[in-house]
Amino acid sequence: MASRLLLFPALLLAACAADPVRSDFDEDEQSQLAVIDGSPEAVGVLRVLNASDTTFAVLDDEVPLNRRAAQHLIAWRDGADLVRYTGDDQAFETVQQADDVRYVGPSALNALVAYAEATGQVPQGGELLGVWDDTAFTVDEADATLALANLGDYALLDDEVPLNRRAAENILAARPYETIAQLAAVPQVGPTSMLRLREFARSWSPIAEDGDAQLGEDCETEDACADGLVCLGMIVYGNGWCVEEEYARTWELDVDADIPDGDPAGLVSTVEVSDWASVPVDIAVWIDLDHPDPQSLTYRLIDPNGADAILSAPGEGNRVDILWRNITSDDEIDGTWSLEIVDPVFGNAGRLNSWRLYLTSTWD
Repeated sequence: MASRLLLFPALLLAACAADPVRSDFDEDEQSQLAVIDGSPEAVGVLRVLNASDTTFAVLDDEVPLNRRAAQHLIAWRDGADLVRYTGDDQAFETVQQADDVRYVGPSALNALVAYAEATGQVPQGGELLGVWDDTAFTVDEADATLALANLGDYALLDDEVPLNRRAAENILAARPYETIAQLAAVPQVGPTSMLRLREFARSWSPIAEDGDAQLGEDCETEDACADGLVCLGMIVYGNGWCVEEEYARTWELDVDADIPDGDPAGLVSTVEVSDWASVPVDIAVWIDLDHPDPQSLTYRLIDPNGADAILSAPGEGNRVDILWRNITSDDEIDGTWSLEIVDPVFGNAGRLNSWRLYLTSTWD
C-alpha cells in the first residue's frame, strides 16, 4: 500500500517525532477535556483522527486546525518516520490522548467535533455507539440506559431490571454518569448487568406529571418541572429534561426606535449575553412593534457567531415563531445577540417598541 509522507521542515519533523506530547505552551492552549470519552462526539473525533484518508492536509485545511496541532497529531499517530502503516504507528484510542498532544486545546477539539458531524462520523440515534462488557449500544440505547442508571432508585434497579444487590448499590453510589464507559467501570457491573440495563431501559421512561419532575428527569411541557427547575430542550425538541433555573434567562429591551422605511439595512437592536453556560438550546423571541403591515417586514435573530434564525411576524402575545433556525447547539452563547427588522417596501412607517429574548443553555 502506498504510504503518505508529510512534508514540512526537517527541524520541526524531528521535534514532532521526538516529543509530540504537549509540554509548555500558552495558558489558553491548555484545556480541561472538552469532549468526553465514550460520547458520540468522542467516537466521531476518533474516527476522524484514525481514518486512513485523514492526512495533514485534511486536518490543516479541511477541519481546519492550527497548523502545529495538525502536525503534532499526525506525528503522534504515524510515528517517528511519519509514514502511515509502518511498525511505529499507533491509533488514538481516547480523546484524552489527542487532548494531551501539544497545541491541541478546546478550539482544536471543537473543530474536530464539527468536522466529524459535518462528515457524518458522529453516530446518532440507532447507529452503533460502541461495545462495553460485550454489550453493544446504539446512541439511543446509551441515552436511555444512562437515564435509567442516573434516575432509577434502588428498588427499580434491584427488583425490576433486575440487578444483583451489590451492582445496584454501586451504581447508586457512583452516579451521575455521562457515558456508558463510566457505567461499565462500576464494580459488580459486568456483561449480564449491562445487557439487563440496556434491555430494561428500552421501555422505561422517567417522565413525571406537571410540576413533579425532578432534576434530571424528562419533561414534556414548560410546567412539568418542580419549583426552581426549567425544562431544557422543550422548545427546540418538543421534550427535554429538568435543570436548575439558572440555565434559563430572559432579556427585555426597551428600544423605542423607528424601523427605517424601505431601507435594506433595517433596524438592528442588540443584547449582550455573558458569563453563562457554553451553548444555546432553547430560543424564544417576543416583539412589540407598531406597523400597519407587520407581515411585510422581515425578522432575523443573529447569534454571537453570525448564525441566524428566521422569525415570523409577531403573533398572539407578541411571540414569534422560528421559521428556520441555523443557530446550533454547538455555537457559543456568550456575546452579542441581534434582532434585525427590515421594512423592504416604502410607504409604511413603523416603530419597534421593545423585544424580549429567552434562552436556555448547557455546557458543551
